[in-house]
Amino acid sequence: MKKIALAVMLSAVVATPVFAADTYVGVNVGRNQTSYSGIDSSTGFGVLGGYSVGENIAVEATYNNLGDANIPGSTVKLSGSLITGAAVGSLPVNNELSLLGKLGYAISSVSTPGNSVSRGDIIYGIGAQYSVSKTVALRINYDFFKVGDGTTTYPTKDSALMTVGAVFKL
Repeated sequence: MKKIALAVMLSAVVATPVFAADTYVGVNVGRNQTSYSGIDSSTGFGVLGGYSVGENIAVEATYNNLGDANIPGSTVKLSGSLITGAAVGSLPVNNELSLLGKLGYAISSVSTPGNSVSRGDIIYGIGAQYSVSKTVALRINYDFFKVGDGTTTYPTKDSALMTVGAVFKL
């Protein structure tokens, strides 16, 4: 029994660097624009984590706070957030630069004081990543998704999020 436990622990220690080499985390800041008539764009921030399942594909989870946007003629602000799970494909241009494509599922949330709605839908996007070193890369993304629940208070609208950030390989 002790030999089996030792073998399992040794396997975990040996496998951990292999797993960690394909894992990454990141941060970003961005600007969100919805097609709600007259509503300003908003500035927000986000965090992400991912795992490379192959040389040119990864699975990634993100959380973005979409910030607050002013509602015309009111002191009320529209707030939002976005949680996604997506496949991210990369097309290397050279050793440092890659073009990115994203396809996945997003849960968006928009709210005003006392009222909030969520929506699940497809998210897709394009971007680029520039490797500064073996462990750090700079990234720009442009993602498209829908917000609102289709009611008169929150009609379903298109939304676009442009972010810039950094990714750190673990």
